[in-house]
Amino acid sequence: MKILLVDDDPIFISLLTVSLSELGYDDVCVSTSAAEALERLKEPDQFDVFLLDVDMDGMNGIELGQNIRALRRYRDAVIIMVTARRDQPTIHSAFRIGASGYLSKPVNLDALGSCLVDAAMIRNRNIILSEARKEADAPVGHRGLLTAEFRTIQNVITLPAMMNYLSSISQRMILDSMSLRFQIPEFRQLKAAMKAEEYHPILADAAEAISLALRAVDPMITYTGGGQFIAVMARNGARNVLEKARLANEILQKMQSDVGVEPSKRASLVYAEPFVPRSRSIDERNCLLSGASAQDIIG
Repeated sequence: MKILLVDDDPIFISLLTVSLSELGYDDVCVSTSAAEALERLKEPDQFDVFLLDVDMDGMNGIELGQNIRALRRYRDAVIIMVTARRDQPTIHSAFRIGASGYLSKPVNLDALGSCLVDAAMIRNRNIILSEARKEADAPVGHRGLLTAEFRTIQNVITLPAMMNYLSSISQRMILDSMSLRFQIPEFRQLKAAMKAEEYHPILADAAEAISLALRAVDPMITYTGGGQFIAVMARNGARNVLEKARLANEILQKMQSDVGVEPSKRASLVYAEPFVPRSRSIDERNCLLSGASAQDIIG
């Protein structure tokens, strides 16, 4: 894999480059500023992974990541933030712009290796999907949706990114969070009756409806499969969250009505009672991601 490391600290660059070499990654290019990195992106050779510092003079790493993700050939690239910052707003912002992982300085070699193994898997998956799409001449779903990935809907991230997000925030932040589980009850019937390019837009519209309904609480939203979405948000400020959750279905119905979707092909959104962690157990992170699946759907 070809890696671009962007950091304005020459000592850290030297240390991380050695660590990458120890892990078997020698194809590493270095930029000491976001501006220099953006110039490198104009070169014909394509990078597979970006390791970005957050705090840099001029454009910071999160802004750089957003610029990278906006480029068509890098919309699926792996972006890993490598920073001394551990506060929730920074972590939240990083994943919102499409970061795949988040490593804290000083970097643990095992954690770095694990992130890069995941990066290789993501890269290989994207290559396979791209080739399969070309061979089948299959249309990419609504708004660039393919295999339930949502690239352009605000606050919606991939499932691996959500798992990394929950692993990156502290136990205290976990206790200050809550999650909502949304379900499309008609999903199995719709999927059985439709081609992928027909039900992908339904998933994208449902994700957008959830994002719009909950935008006041700035959630992280992911699709977990089977017509189910999980929204994770801070408990502080999440007042009347069930009213907002109910609004998601109203928005979805209006979206479908406005574009003339046949009643038999329309989806709805129902939701469960919010899950609120009550201990520091690692299981609480898993429950946040499942939306406390043992609870009954009530919407």
